[in-house]
This record gives sequence, structure tokens and C-alpha cells, in this order.
Amino acid sequence: NMANELWMSAVLSLPKTQVINGISTGVNMYLKPIDLMIGSKLTWGLDPATAKQVKAQYEVGSAIMGGYKTYLGDAVTYMKKAFNDEDSVLFGGSTKFDTATKSLGTGKIARGIRTPLRALTAGDEFFKQMAYRSYLSQLSIREAIAAGASRTKIVGKLPDGREITEFDQMVANRFRQGFDETGLIGIDKDAARYAQEVTFTKDLEGVLGKVQEAVNEAPFLKQVLPFVKTPSNLAIQAVQRTPFALAKKSIRDDFLYGTSKNAEQIAATRGRITTGTILLTSISMYTMSGNITGGYHPDPSIREIQQSQGMVEYAFKIPGTN
Repeated sequence: NMANELWMSAVLSLPKTQVINGISTGVNMYLKPIDLMIGSKLTWGLDPATAKQVKAQYEVGSAIMGGYKTYLGDAVTYMKKAFNDEDSVLFGGSTKFDTATKSLGTGKIARGIRTPLRALTAGDEFFKQMAYRSYLSQLSIREAIAAGASRTKIVGKLPDGREITEFDQMVANRFRQGFDETGLIGIDKDAARYAQEVTFTKDLEGVLGKVQEAVNEAPFLKQVLPFVKTPSNLAIQAVQRTPFALAKKSIRDDFLYGTSKNAEQIAATRGRITTGTILLTSISMYTMSGNITGGYHPDPSIREIQQSQGMVEYAFKIPGTN
């Protein structure tokens, strides 16, 4: 395990790795509510009651996205705590690493060596906190609305004199129920699922779950597969954004017919595949037209031709510009 810690720290030591992780998670965090908002408009093949619930997912997606700004301060606070504690605050032990990462000890030198691991954990916590709290907040509001809580009935006052309505109280109480007695650990299953999907830290199932277990039980395998959970979740979510996801019956049935009757799941499935297909098609067209480039060809003669034609590596050209 000590060797694995050194190896994982080395793998994550490049700033580029941390930046890519932050960008990919941040993009995913915003894509998920957008999926709901787009999917809410795609109500083909649904009965009137389910269609109405699916249409309501637009407000859900909008509320989640609005919550990101509201809980930014909390996210920064707990990001710092996660960096110092070297563990997730919201879900203790649930990080992008499949095993514990303190085999080198807790001294200054060991903590210094683990700085890349601590930085990744902190960044992960930042996005988890925003996603969890935003999802839990909109869930609390929806439940208060469904319960018919009054927005005018006054049930108390804050220390600063502001009045508390029955609606406000119900929302606040439901939000608190999403945390344990310390107020730090998230215990709401739906909000936890959402946050872990956003950060690519959802527990693996099936064959991939077995691979993860095998690597954890035989630590030497981490020299070959230092990370299993996050790359696997990345791959799974990438496929789920393409038409290839329709090969799975449950996804196909929701996309075509809304079989599950789960409004959020239907909207997310339809929105996800639609946005993914649009993005893939657009990127393919831009690449074929030469507006998006990769690296130079490994063959020196071909590379020389590419350079003579003015090709720039890993570039994005805005049409109509030079």
C-alpha cells in the first residue's frame, strides 16, 4: 500500500491532471441539470400524467443549477476541510481512490507526498457538496409544495426578526434531514446518488464491481490499475450519452416509451442521449472539416506536410476566423 500511495501520487502530480479532473467534473455537474431541462421537453409516447411530471423536470433542473451558486460558499469551506482531513466530509471514505490513502503515515513528509491525492480529494469534495446540497434543496422545496405547506402562515421568527412561514420551516426541516446528527455527513440516498454521479464516484456493479474488489483485495494490482472506480464511471457515463446506450433494454424502454414511469429518470435519459448525440455529431463535423485537430501524425513525412499546411496541434478553429 505504501508503494501504491507513492505511485498514485506520482500519477496525479502533474497540474494538468488536476485541471482536467476539475473541468470534466464541472462540465458534468452542469450537464446533468441541462439533461433534465431538455428531457422535460421530450414527452413522446407518455401517458398524460407521466408527461406532466416529465415536463415539471424543467423546474427541477433549473432549481438544481440555481443551487450551485447558493452553496458555493459551503463547497469552498468543506473543500478546505477535505484537503486537511484527506477524506471526503460529505461521504466519509468515498473518494476517487478505491482504498485508504494513509499508508505512509500522517507526518508532514507523508502528507506532503500525498499532496496530489489530497488536492484531488478536495476538488472532488467541492463538486460533491454543491451537487448534493443543490439536489437536496430542490427536493425539499418540491416536497413542501406537494404537502401544501402555506407560504403565508407564520410559525415563528428568526433572531433577526424575520418571520418564518410554514413553507420555510418544512423546507428547512427536510433539508436538515438530509444530514446526520453532526450536520456534515449526507444521508439522503437520492441526493447522494446524484452527487456521486456528478463526481464519477458511484459504486461499481457487475463485472466492473468485481474488478474493483479484486484490485482492492490484491494491492499489487494497483501498480497496473491504480484507479478503477472513476475511469469506469467516466466510460459508463460517456456511453450513456450516445445512441449506443439504447442497447440496454431499460434505457431503450425509457427513451422510447417511458416504461419506468419515473419522471426524473425518463427526462434524464432522453435529455442525456439527445445532448450527447448533438455534441458528438457537432464535434465529428468540426473534426472532419479540420476545425478541430488532434496531435501531429507520428510519421515524420506526414507530420511535415501537416505543418506546411499550417496545421496546429490540439486546436479549435472558430469558423470565419484565421
